Amino acid sequence: MNIYVQQNDQQQGPFTIEQASAKVASGELSLSSLAWTEGWTDWQPLSSVAGIEPHSGPPPLPPAPSQGGPRFATYSDVPFYRRQWFFWIMYFTLTPIALGILLFGDIYYPKRGEIVKFGLANRIVAGILACLVLYRVFAGGTE
Repeated sequence: MNIYVQQNDQQQGPFTIEQASAKVASGELSLSSLAWTEGWTDWQPLSSVAGIEPHSGPPPLPPAPSQGGPRFATYSDVPFYRRQWFFWIMYFTLTPIALGILLFGDIYYPKRGEIVKFGLANRIVAGILACLVLYRVFAGGTE
């Protein structure tokens, strides 16, 4: 049986059933493409040809998630510590608190089994970083 197929406003063929099936499986032809074979009076979808089966391979892969896009279906699925309001509350409260502790209190940390007080150099570096954060927030420093 010879099968002729119309695709992209061009007639292709003749194809055998095996050839047409292989082209459907490879994606070269679509089951909705118009086909004609001997004995038919009109063009019909290729799926109407006896012996042409839909591709029986694995289903197509789902679309890949976009990089950097949301990973949650709804906002209520987002944990509170990942929500914007929580970020801004922590950003505005913890930076000034850290700066206040640096200026008016002592900070300790363990070092080789001893308790050590933050030195002047540590206070200066941490203070500069906290000031840069506050400047960026309040002076509108943007990238």
